[in-house]
Amino acid sequence: MLNHDAVAAPGNAPIAAPQAPAGGLINRTTLLCLLVAVLEGVDLQAAGVAAPKLAPALHLAPKELGAFFSAGTIGLFLGALVGGRLADRFGRKAVLVVSVALFGLFTAATALSPDFTTLFLMRLATGLGLGGTLPNLVALVAENSPPGRGAGPSP
Repeated sequence: MLNHDAVAAPGNAPIAAPQAPAGGLINRTTLLCLLVAVLEGVDLQAAGVAAPKLAPALHLAPKELGAFFSAGTIGLFLGALVGGRLADRFGRKAVLVVSVALFGLFTAATALSPDFTTLFLMRLATGLGLGGTLPNLVALVAENSPPGRGAGPSP
């Protein structure tokens, strides 16, 4: 009988495959990743909610408002490209913590922006943090999910 949960080791001695930590319905890492994902979603929506008050307060033209929204998306794209590579080098949890700190810090700085240039740069930096967050929280949840709980085919 074949053991599909074993991994071949040198010398043909089977060793157990790495198992996700047991944690009942949801483990701590998954719960924290869920919280981060919710905060990321709130941050992404906050720009759209704030825009009607933000435009007159900073005297933003429609073109500048478009650039403000684009800055977050561009930052998110660049952050996602870099975040996964940094995680391979420094670890997923470390990069996730730094990314969350970045998007939290720059979200607050965005709210305090006195002019368009500062607003644009802060939103770009916020996007970098948001982008670094997403691939790492998805990978951490996948790594910490019990076998058979994912959407993929069952063994």
